[in-house]
Amino acid sequence: MSSILTNATSGQLEQAVARNHAALFYLNAFARGGEVRTAGELTYTYDGTDHQSMIAFPSLHEDAADGQLDEMIAWYGEHPTRGLGCWSLDPPRPADLGIKLKARGFQDGWRPCWMALDLQQVGLGNDLEGKDRRHGKDKGYAASARSAAMPIPRRNISTSTASSRAPRRWRFSGRAWIKFA
Repeated sequence: MSSILTNATSGQLEQAVARNHAALFYLNAFARGGEVRTAGELTYTYDGTDHQSMIAFPSLHEDAADGQLDEMIAWYGEHPTRGLGCWSLDPPRPADLGIKLKARGFQDGWRPCWMALDLQQVGLGNDLEGKDRRHGKDKGYAASARSAAMPIPRRNISTSTASSRAPRRWRFSGRAWIKFA
């Protein structure tokens, strides 16, 4: 197993997951002919009118959050999208980010349980030989990747917030909200 999975703290792994997701959101926007905007501590994408755009892991100061969110929502008013998602780590910053987003038309999304995967341990060698990679028809590869994934270690999860479907060793470490067009 790679050293990052064995030596990194839960917080470091969560930050890595956030950076990976943000990079994916930015690349999606660019690939669709859109853009990535940054205003203060707020970074968000515009993926065009036919796609959902994303707010990537905001970390806003309490005194500036309302102004930055209002500016962003006004910008999206002039640049309509199919929808708008917001992803954050848990706890969000500011702590009342969900309330602030709901006041601007968002709804609660989901509570992800992040996982880390040591890609060197997946064993991709000959697993993809002769398989149709264009349409994802190789269910064996997906199963091998899932079985090699390691949940980010649990930290202080209360049973009242845990989903009955989540294994006890997982903890909810993210939040998401969505705004439909």
